[in-house]
Amino acid sequence: MVIRPISEIANSLNPQNVAKREKVKGESVGRDKVDISSEGRILHQVQQASNIVSEAPDIRVEKVEEARERLTTSYYLQRQIVERIAERIAKALGF
Repeated sequence: MVIRPISEIANSLNPQNVAKREKVKGESVGRDKVDISSEGRILHQVQQASNIVSEAPDIRVEKVEEARERLTTSYYLQRQIVERIAERIAKALGF
């Protein structure tokens, strides 16, 4: 077993020295490259869509049905309801 001085090991790990050694070997020095297949890209898009759906608030069917019924029965045309809606809109807009 050969024990080398730390300075020699540190020198061999220097990125500039690594690049020099690779050029000497005839290899080009560049960046790493990753190729992702079209199937991989599609899988990634599906995963992103799944995450968006899972983070979306749940739709409560009973609330949707209640709103649909109120729209069809002219509930929102009552004076009290119109005033309440107008107040909430004004508040949301900062008036």
